[in-house]
Amino acid sequence: MKYDRPVRELLDECARSLAEPFTRAEILDWFRRHYPDVKQNTVQSHIFGLTDSDAPSREYHQLGDRKPVLERVDRGLYRRWRGGTVTPPRQDTPPRSRARHLAEAPPVAPVAGSTADVVLVGCVKSKRTVASPAKDLYVGSLFARRRRYAEASGAPWFVVSSRWGLVAPDEVVAPYDVYLGDMPATYRRAWGAFVVEQLRAHASLSGAVVEIHAGDHYVDALRAPLEQAGAVVVDPVDAHSMGETLAWYDRAPSGRSTHPTDAPEEADVDALVATLRDETAALTPTELRTVPRATLAAPGLYSWWVDDDGAADLARGLGLPLEPGLIYAGQAGATRRLSGRRSTNTLAGRLLGMHLGGRADLSTFRLTLGAILWPQWGGDVGEPRLTAWMERHLRVVAVPFHDGDTLDAVETAVLHRLDPPLNLAKMARTPLRDELTRLRRRYVRRADARRA
Repeated sequence: MKYDRPVRELLDECARSLAEPFTRAEILDWFRRHYPDVKQNTVQSHIFGLTDSDAPSREYHQLGDRKPVLERVDRGLYRRWRGGTVTPPRQDTPPRSRARHLAEAPPVAPVAGSTADVVLVGCVKSKRTVASPAKDLYVGSLFARRRRYAEASGAPWFVVSSRWGLVAPDEVVAPYDVYLGDMPATYRRAWGAFVVEQLRAHASLSGAVVEIHAGDHYVDALRAPLEQAGAVVVDPVDAHSMGETLAWYDRAPSGRSTHPTDAPEEADVDALVATLRDETAALTPTELRTVPRATLAAPGLYSWWVDDDGAADLARGLGLPLEPGLIYAGQAGATRRLSGRRSTNTLAGRLLGMHLGGRADLSTFRLTLGAILWPQWGGDVGEPRLTAWMERHLRVVAVPFHDGDTLDAVETAVLHRLDPPLNLAKMARTPLRDELTRLRRRYVRRADARRA
């Protein structure tokens, strides 16, 4: 214990100090300022484990029997635990009639889910004592179920080994004693980049759906480099204990769907696209915060807009023309593809918690903006400065869409119509997107070097 009190008590002090509701990023920033010797990973684990209505993660379940310190009021938003039912924050009136569409999102017909293009299976601790094909090296009920699931999917699958990286099922490898969670952050980031480069030799990642069945450390290390390569990352197992995890595989579908994917109704996509393209409906970040929390506590679609000065900043960073207007779009809260588990993400969590209040390494949109802007800012892109730039130059259209089961397919159809220049996943290659991919990789490498 670096200080005179345990981290749990420091977290309680933090919750008493911050204005409610507060974000995870604000908690981490508070610890950086007041207790800098407490590792950020330690703070993260205590947030996971000591939050009511936010079940402990698979990695930090040992904190789950403690009395909560926080309670989650929305995705990415917290307040101090009160020991009772979470009460939604005060609801205000939306700014003028420009937010009328927030209560009038059109319905869209159901769409069948699609399947993974590649399945990655995490290694486990228990292994045979002699060199063996990767599919046979690991023993135990968890790996057996993951393997069975991967083989039944019909998709190409690989083992992701904390020691050897990407390994084909029939590739013979020696046993080892390396656990990714025990390795430093620099190793995990390098490992994730290495695995993705190995995967490129087997599959085109632009637009590919990569499904990962592994622990949180493996998913976290792989997500950013996969998304930078243009892949869509799916982590379908929503469980917080070994028993729940094994039960998920016992319930999981065995095999790929043979039914064709239905396309969303053209008229419904037309209505969504029209709303997301309506610049008069775009709200500033300040105006967005006045929208009733209950309205934004739902799945939905959004489009980000940039003004003239902001577009000029982005064009300078890209070295390519970029017009003011709609630059990025996405969704929050789509149901997980194969598990059928409902997502707890919401428009409030995505837009206010992650985009405007998060960190670049946890938000694809913030990462994109930081990668473009940092050279002209002399390499200084702190999170507060990036947020301030977004507050000055960006506006957003948010459209609640309560059918999370169809949201992923609807987003795909909408993105193809909107063609936002700063979106990479699900989009066709362009010179601007190629340059953006290069800038993002450079930005991540630079960030890794500064942390090392």
